[in-house]
Amino acid sequence: MKIIKKILSIMLMLSIVISSLLPIYAVQIKEPSVELDKVIENTAKYVLDCAKKLKNDETLGEWTIISLIRAGIEVPEKYYDDYYNNLVKQLEENDGILHKRKYTEYSRAVLTLTALGKDPTNVGGYDLTEKLAEFDNLVWQGINGAVWGLIALDSGNYDVTNTGNIKNVTTRQKLVDHILSKEINGGGWSMGESNPDTDVTAMVLQSLANYVDQEKVKDAVDRGLVVLSNKMNNDGGFESWGNKNSESADQVLVALCKLNIDPKIDDRFVKKNGSWVVSNIIDDFYIPETGGFKHVKEYGIDGMATDQGMYAMVAYSRFLKGQTSLYDMSDVEKKYEEKVLPKKNTEPKIEYKNKFTDIDSSSEKEAIIGLNAKGIVNGFNENTFNPKGYVTRAQLATMLAKALCLEEIEIETFEDVKDSDWFSGYVGAAHQMGIINGYSDKVFKPNNNVTRQDAALMIARTAEILGKNMSMENYEIINIMCQFTDYIKCADWTIESVAACVKYGYIPDDEMEIYPERNATREEIAGMIFRMIEN
Repeated sequence: MKIIKKILSIMLMLSIVISSLLPIYAVQIKEPSVELDKVIENTAKYVLDCAKKLKNDETLGEWTIISLIRAGIEVPEKYYDDYYNNLVKQLEENDGILHKRKYTEYSRAVLTLTALGKDPTNVGGYDLTEKLAEFDNLVWQGINGAVWGLIALDSGNYDVTNTGNIKNVTTRQKLVDHILSKEINGGGWSMGESNPDTDVTAMVLQSLANYVDQEKVKDAVDRGLVVLSNKMNNDGGFESWGNKNSESADQVLVALCKLNIDPKIDDRFVKKNGSWVVSNIIDDFYIPETGGFKHVKEYGIDGMATDQGMYAMVAYSRFLKGQTSLYDMSDVEKKYEEKVLPKKNTEPKIEYKNKFTDIDSSSEKEAIIGLNAKGIVNGFNENTFNPKGYVTRAQLATMLAKALCLEEIEIETFEDVKDSDWFSGYVGAAHQMGIINGYSDKVFKPNNNVTRQDAALMIARTAEILGKNMSMENYEIINIMCQFTDYIKCADWTIESVAACVKYGYIPDDEMEIYPERNATREEIAGMIFRMIEN
């Protein structure tokens, strides 16, 4: 009886242990329909096939380059040389400036150069890491700037603390503390919303992974992981902005790999039906016939989704092979070149005479002078332009008609546009071309001021006439507009045009707000039209 009791006791203990393990091991893990290595191979082939079709003035994108290098894919050296040479040319033409306010441009370039084994402190004589030393400018872009600045600095263990005479120099701890200060109550991060966002939270975890030895960082990371686990859909995927998409899942996968978490066996990231993030990305968004990835299941192949899908697969492949993480490039062989002095752009530039006395401090001085020389815009009077003045609907219609070299057309559509009005023929021409519409069939309101969003709408229509494709998918609109804190103020019928004007540089993106409802100034309109024509 004693022996039987002992046996029963042991069996009871074993049953307790086994039952505690059942939630993990009873799940039948869903294997992806295509093997990981095959996905990487096919996607690499797809992006390289696309590269062969590129025009001479285009190169592989930076995320594509990072993916190919970190996957160990053999690539014609010409593609990498073209990227580097084009980057040097861009710096030379702009006195070392990639962007005046978006410092993620420098972070991305530093990451790519580090992956290439190039020296980001000497790119044609310019030190790109100097920009990462400017803490206030680095975090101006919000948490995005801090996250990618920290990832870039860590990618090659760059030290910028002794860079120049900067009042508030960047340190890694400053960036870590800044990121932690932006955590949402309850865990997770976003671009400013009150609820945590999947993509932003995952990217933050990627940046903080090297600092989990700090208790406050570890606690924040643990809370972030709980947020991501709770956000995981039953199919193993994730969503952002209300849409299930591949990029959100990609960012989560990269974060888990960086944190040394295998999403295939960690029960926080495996659903009861066996779905997990890699099976979701491959089965729902990967296109075996081409090798590319979709943004959402209902759409076709997408460039951004393909880039992120590729580097997420590479991140997991490196994790499984025990290699350094995607952005830890301590394993990259350095190929530094000799230091050279910056070159100046020697291309001849057309100089127009300035007759206006009030535009010297205007950021659109070049545009105003250039458009005036072409007869597209006139002065407020003989010697002044009034750059801060507003633009009426009639004035903008006139400018755009002149930009297209349209002949004046008599118009009888609008009751408030008379033949004797100086602008009537231009309004008629712009209306006939579909650039402008009335408030109703009979009313145009020529003297009403134009808002920035209405100006974007009219300029986008003009660009379409010039042959520019200004149409955009919803996800692309969101990706562009979410960088502005007041994007929700855009009217539904103008948001696509506003996003397109930002995309092509007609509207500068160096401000945190887009101000869609604000009246457009004369200098702003001049700048938008000038860049549209130049583009």
